[in-house]
Parts: sequence; structure tokens; C-alpha cells
Amino acid sequence: AAAAAAAAAAARATVHRVPADACHQGPEPEALLRVGGPSRAVRLFSASCRCRAPGPRSPRRADRAATMWFAIWVTVLAASGNNIGKVLQKQATRTLPKLVMRPEVVRAYLSNTTWTAGMLTDLGGALLMLVAFANAPVSVVQPVSAVGLVVLLIFSHFYLRERLSRAE
Repeated sequence: AAAAAAAAAAARATVHRVPADACHQGPEPEALLRVGGPSRAVRLFSASCRCRAPGPRSPRRADRAATMWFAIWVTVLAASGNNIGKVLQKQATRTLPKLVMRPEVVRAYLSNTTWTAGMLTDLGGALLMLVAFANAPVSVVQPVSAVGLVVLLIFSHFYLRERLSRAE
């Protein structure tokens, strides 16, 4: 029984060679795969692995950078859409009755094209924000979304004709 247990332990600790094309960034002549048990495997990279070698940017890193820039631009569009939608809704409320949950008032809001356009623009911005969060971490998306406040200030001044104080 002790010999069988020792043989099983030796089999679990056996190092197997991996084909050269198995490296996630291209051929790797000395990639090793160490099997540590029936359900886990850990890849050990040799010193010659391109994954650890310094040098020009890998295609994978370039893809991540492109994805990050895509997310940044989508965040700018999303934040702008959210805030422009709110400006349009505020413009529409100047001619609409006070919002109360009565069918005729709700119908008045929904039939107003400016208010509806604002609502759809705001919703479009929210959907774009989901796309941004799917492509970049919160630590990138959240600071970039502050651009929406600048858009809100500009639209409030020029479209709504609101005066901005020094503090704003």
C-alpha cells in the first residue's frame, strides 16, 4: 500500500513537456506543465519563454490598450449622453405640468418630443456606460465619466441659458 501511494504521488508530481505552440504568446521551446493533482495543472515557464521576455509590445498588450481607449471614448459618449438627456428633459419641463402620477400628466410627458428625446438620450448614455464598464475597470471609467459634468455646464449655459456662478 505504501508503494502504491508513493507511485501515485510520483505520478502527480510528474513534469510533462508541452508542445512548442502551446505558449499563449507564440512558440515556446521549453514550456513545461506540472500536474499537481487530478483536477489542477500549473504551467511553469522556462527562462526562454516569450511571455516573460522584455521587448516590443506584444499583440495581446496592444489589444488591451486599444480596448482601453475604446472604453474611454465610449465613456465620454455615455457621460455626454446622460447629461445632454437631462438638459433636454429640463428644457421640456418648462412647458409641462408638475410631474404627478396621474395618467393625463404622464401622457403629457410621454407625448412631448423634447422630453422623450431627453429620456432616450439618457437611456442611450446608460447603455453605453455598460459597454464601457464591460471593457475597462471602474478605476478608469469613473474618472473619465466626469467629462459629463463639463458637458452639462456647457449645455446648461448655452442651451438652457442659465447663468453659471464662479463656484460652478
